[in-house]
Amino acid sequence: MKKIVYKFLITTIVLVFISTIYLSTIGVKTDKFNLKISDKIREIDENFNIKLKKVNIILNPLEFNISANTLDADLIYRDKVIKLKSIKSKISLKALMEGKSSLSTINISTKTINIENLYTFIRLIKNDPKIYIAQKFIKKGNLTANIEIEFDDQGNIKKNYKVAGSVKDGKINILK
Repeated sequence: MKKIVYKFLITTIVLVFISTIYLSTIGVKTDKFNLKISDKIREIDENFNIKLKKVNIILNPLEFNISANTLDADLIYRDKVIKLKSIKSKISLKALMEGKSSLSTINISTKTINIENLYTFIRLIKNDPKIYIAQKFIKKGNLTANIEIEFDDQGNIKKNYKVAGSVKDGKINILK
């Protein structure tokens, strides 16, 4: 009887160890969470939508979190599309088990966006006079951006977000 218990325990430990190594290195690709992610984005604003391809989920047992990454997503607001190169997020396993907001960081990289299309997209979301003024000075160009956002325990965006980017073929007209 002891041999059966030992074999069972050893087999279980080996399976857990192999599974942890597999999930930490290769991970799992799935599209099963895409609908939930889209629903969460629609909770922010019903006009928002996101089209995702497969999400690659990788376990990080040392930091006790999960990394979820996807490539070539489309962020949509009222039929206007911003093409995203990648979305990378970290999800805290501890917070997930406690039922708290589990998203700790998200990094978004855009593909090249025409500045005129960006103005249109932003003005649909929030028609701010600052956008109109910027549109008068910056006439053309293409933008790529990297955005890093951190979240607190309640799921609110912290004030330490970072936005970096570059503009190519830009034309600024300061004097009229």
